[in-house]
Amino acid sequence: PHLHFEVRNSSTQNPINAMQYPVEIVDTQRPQIQNLYLYDGIHPDSNKKEFVLVRKNDSTYTTAGVITEGSVNVGLRLFDRQDLSYNKNGIYKAKIRLNGVLQYEIEMDEISFNDSKYINLLIDYKEWAQNKNRIQRFIKHPMQKMTFLEQAMPDGQMQIESGKSYQILIEVSDYHNNTSYIEAYFTGTNSTSKPPVKSYNISPDQDYLYDFGDKSVYFPKRSFFDSVSISVINESKILSVGENIYPLQKAYEVRFKVLEEDSLIQKQSFIATVNSKNQTSFFSASQKDGNWTGKSNVLAAYTLSRDSVPPEIKPLNFKNKQWLSDYSYLRLKLSDDYTGIQKYCGEINGRWILLEHEPKDNTLIYDFNDLEIEEALHQLKITAEDQVGNTSELIMDFYRKPKNK
Repeated sequence: PHLHFEVRNSSTQNPINAMQYPVEIVDTQRPQIQNLYLYDGIHPDSNKKEFVLVRKNDSTYTTAGVITEGSVNVGLRLFDRQDLSYNKNGIYKAKIRLNGVLQYEIEMDEISFNDSKYINLLIDYKEWAQNKNRIQRFIKHPMQKMTFLEQAMPDGQMQIESGKSYQILIEVSDYHNNTSYIEAYFTGTNSTSKPPVKSYNISPDQDYLYDFGDKSVYFPKRSFFDSVSISVINESKILSVGENIYPLQKAYEVRFKVLEEDSLIQKQSFIATVNSKNQTSFFSASQKDGNWTGKSNVLAAYTLSRDSVPPEIKPLNFKNKQWLSDYSYLRLKLSDDYTGIQKYCGEINGRWILLEHEPKDNTLIYDFNDLEIEEALHQLKITAEDQVGNTSELIMDFYRKPKNK
């Protein structure tokens, strides 16, 4: 458990950058730029080219090269750190200029909860999904209506003409105004070949239903930000819904018909996602009118699976009937090998107790300071239930000397 603090605008309830307030944080470090990319479009399928950066001095990187005529926009791998922490943070603001003319600007003073639907437009989603490299894109998508982006400003698309020379100046800063720069010098050139014309079978302006009888997929309007090309394939027990390379604006619906009549097997069954290694994971769905139905924000493959194994509850720092007078806490391991834990509950002597859950290592901790006792013998009872209703129960006795004796 942890506390989460926010400073919000009282009129809009939008979270405000807390660095605007007198918080004493030592920060003399400039943002660190790892890679520079130029993209030839906004679409997730746009081509990108990396340019090698050379460190000119403590604050400035430089590069040069030839770029094909047309539109280009910037992508960067970068992070920022504060002096007394190794945490990698994002930047506070950025400006991009082409031959001295402002092309893009971002400043993170305030953010709306509604902005979360656009968050995947801030990165190269395809690169992140395939290789886990986070490239921040400095481009404003037509569908991207984030509160920290001025709607009237340029969208970051820079026009390059053959035979002309250009300087792209990039400034990235943290809140304490530590700034790093990229000075990039390019010459425009003619394209040697025409890029292939890409055809797309899904338009964001329409809805689509793929019905295979025992399975179906439904994309409502505005599921995607762009026109995309995906394949929906029903093959044996697996329903494949495209490849996870496109960000979604709205969740789509996956349906599987319930075929099993046995009530226990039916209760333990669920829709699972299937990865490239044919490994399955629990997918949250509900059963209604003879169908399993769930919604997803990620393109994936799905199948019906079953979980009949209950959760495991294991004491870590104590044994049954042990004297625990010198112990300050109880620690237990709570795990489930498939669908995951849905809920758990703890009691001592029939009374509910507060258990602290640490998700990093799936442990439960009980603090003995919360216990008021008059007797030495106590009974601990822990129950746990996984996502499909399999339950486990741990009952153990322990001894502890009352505080007043």
